[in-house]
Amino acid sequence: MTEGAIDEPLRAGLRQFSDGLRAGRYRATEVIADLIRRTRQADETRHAFVYLDDEAALAAARAIDSRLARGEDPGPLAGIPVAVKDLLAVDGMPPARAGSRIDVADLIGEEGAFVQRLRGGGCVVMGKTRTTEFAAGAHNITHRMPLNPVDGKVDRSPAGSSSGSAVAVAGGMTGFAIGSDTGGSIRVPAAFCGVCGLKTSRGLWPLDGVFPLSPHLDTLGLLTAQADDAAFVFAGLQGEPELPIPELKRLTIGYEHYADDILCREVEHAYDHALRALANGGVNLVPVSTWTEERATVERLFGRLVAGDLRKALGETRLARDWDRLDPVVQERLAGATGIDQAEVDELIGELERLRMKARQRMNGLDAIVGPTSGIQSPPLAMLGEVGSAVQFVGRSLALSRVTNVQDYCAISLPIASADNSLPVGFQIAAAPWHDARLLAVARSIEGQFQERGLEFRAGI
Repeated sequence: MTEGAIDEPLRAGLRQFSDGLRAGRYRATEVIADLIRRTRQADETRHAFVYLDDEAALAAARAIDSRLARGEDPGPLAGIPVAVKDLLAVDGMPPARAGSRIDVADLIGEEGAFVQRLRGGGCVVMGKTRTTEFAAGAHNITHRMPLNPVDGKVDRSPAGSSSGSAVAVAGGMTGFAIGSDTGGSIRVPAAFCGVCGLKTSRGLWPLDGVFPLSPHLDTLGLLTAQADDAAFVFAGLQGEPELPIPELKRLTIGYEHYADDILCREVEHAYDHALRALANGGVNLVPVSTWTEERATVERLFGRLVAGDLRKALGETRLARDWDRLDPVVQERLAGATGIDQAEVDELIGELERLRMKARQRMNGLDAIVGPTSGIQSPPLAMLGEVGSAVQFVGRSLALSRVTNVQDYCAISLPIASADNSLPVGFQIAAAPWHDARLLAVARSIEGQFQERGLEFRAGI
């Protein structure tokens, strides 16, 4: 095997990688060893990882090769490298820090059922990826942010909170990565970094061994190079067959119009082109309205309920003791929930449930609802050095994705090209809760149309 051939199976796609490994065209040990070398080199500048476990990854790869040689099945995702957000506990690695300087290991506990499912599926856990502090937003000022690999000249934001996971996938440092999504923390980094981000249905995957930001909204999900990879990994983790890819002409999809101040020009242009591509493919597009109706309530839910959940999880004693060690953006978020009491929490939960009921009704007769993942693209990190600009960025970058969390939909972000293909735009597809497998089948159909129409983002890295 030539050196250049080792990483080709991963670049071709995780499905192809799995087929080649089982056919004996290459060995997991060789692929993982080469990936470790390249990841360590790339991460010197990208800072996607907080911990890499070369020894454990190689040991897992050797075990997979041995089992295959004996004719055993190591699992549906055998040999596929995965990076795990440092919001989750992983046995054999340092305690999860949740992106913080303060100790929150007591809130996370031991390795949970989801990471054990990754291992049981045959995945090779490479290490832990960087997250913004407590996963509470898209940017930190005093904590290191990974560098978005879509621009080789300007240090740009990967957004957050699953920033390291998105950068690791975009930079070719892992086969796929695990993130969490409470208000867009998987989908927006995916949009900014030009990769695919899946937010699963709330409650689908267990959250033991995961830092609790907001139990009313927290979910786990995947970051992959493309929707086909996400569908393959999802089916492997669920132990269920993939659903057939539907024809575009059989789909009825809702879409939204947005006010002029919501989308920047590049996002608006890319979104319009994507809708035209779907219409040309035969999709029945139906106008819907959620953003205008629910914007104020969503902002209040995140400003009070989610921040209140975080205050409750951390506890006032810990906050008083360690306040000065928190990132200023997190301090701003937590201050927004000062004085919240149980009566207000109950009222907000009631509003949340009413919005979710309306959302379920809105999805009747629709296969999905689409829109931009974020109204903006990745800005230079130099623009986000002050608290005011960083807080404004967090609100604007996550404004559209937060609505989907409140609606309780599952959702996926696909990368599409802007007019000059310099920076990616996220195209979100949302479906009714617990229809994740169907969402992925629809996403693969749409992804194929975008590829055919030349709308797929191709990073120049």
